[in-house]
Amino acid sequence: MKLSVIVPIYNTEKYLKKCIDSILAQSFPDFELILINDGSTDNSGTICDNYAKRDSRIIVIQQVNKGLSYSRNLGKKIAKGEYLSFIDSDDYIHPKMFIDMINNLKDHNADISICNFKVIGVKQPVKIFYIETFGINAYSSKDYLILSQCRNPVVWNKIYKSSLWKNVDFPINHINEDEFVTYKVLYSANRIVVTDNRYYYYRKRKNSIMDSDSYYKKLDYIYAHKLKIKYFRMKKESELKVLSIVLWISSQKEVLLRAIKQFHLFIIIKTLSSLVFHFYWFFLFKIFQLKKNIRNSKRFI
Repeated sequence: MKLSVIVPIYNTEKYLKKCIDSILAQSFPDFELILINDGSTDNSGTICDNYAKRDSRIIVIQQVNKGLSYSRNLGKKIAKGEYLSFIDSDDYIHPKMFIDMINNLKDHNADISICNFKVIGVKQPVKIFYIETFGINAYSSKDYLILSQCRNPVVWNKIYKSSLWKNVDFPINHINEDEFVTYKVLYSANRIVVTDNRYYYYRKRKNSIMDSDSYYKKLDYIYAHKLKIKYFRMKKESELKVLSIVLWISSQKEVLLRAIKQFHLFIIIKTLSSLVFHFYWFFLFKIFQLKKNIRNSKRFI
């Protein structure tokens, strides 16, 4: 089995057939499709079962509602493919996505293949970062993370070597699951290839998790960035750590501005104190870096 495609599903009967049809229409046939119905209360489960009767490549798991992270983790455990891909059940993909992205992996000896995407649905700005490329380009994992400024949280629009996910699981009881894991998988890759072809169609919906704008979601972002800082500090990657601090500060700023607008005094005080603390350490890091550069330059005088 070459590719395992994991699709978690919860109450998306309106979009589910289009999603599954787009996967089955791929010109690359060597894949298994793992549909995980996470306790849907609509007809999503029945739709999955009907498709499984028509195509032997489809595996259906019916479970009580346990959340997106649990469903993805379960899909990873049973996946048999050399490569792995995640697709959201309200999205769909281009017929050439699999074959072109897997060929890119082979041609560039890469571990992760990334494609561009197109937003459909609600016509509002989408805060998803993508490196603008012309044609196909390959990068080391560190170069890619620097170019993306450590901003590429989504797990969809990518095909991965399955081995990269061996020791990485999605966190339970968090809204922004992707933010907690994607950077680890990207960093562990030896090489990443990116195409400017828009092969993934991301559907933006008002009631979707990605479109949620709650305090809980924003606080989740802050916590994810804090763990990212810790991760790159442990890996002794100073550039990536600084970029993560910048993201963390940006997340804190959004929460602070909203708290001021709605006058949530506790959140204002907590956010300000946290920002002051990290600005202090960020400033010390910059002073240390400047002194180091001066010492190095004196050696050549």
